[in-house]
Amino acid sequence: MDFSWCLSVLVVKKEWQEGKLEAIPRLLALGLTVEQIAEALGLEIEQVRQAAQNQSSN
Repeated sequence: MDFSWCLSVLVVKKEWQEGKLEAIPRLLALGLTVEQIAEALGLEIEQVRQAAQNQSSN
C-alpha cells in the first residue's frame, strides 16, 4: 500500500468524525436525545456527551 494513500484515508476519516461531532449541538437543539444522536451518527453515547460538554463550555 502507498503511504500517501493511507495518509489520505486517515485524513478523510478524521474529517468525517469531526463533522459528526460538530453536528451534535445542532441535533441537541432540535430536541434529539444523546442516545438518539449516538445511534444516528454511529457514535458511543459517551462520545456524544463529551462533545456536547465541550461545545457548551466554549
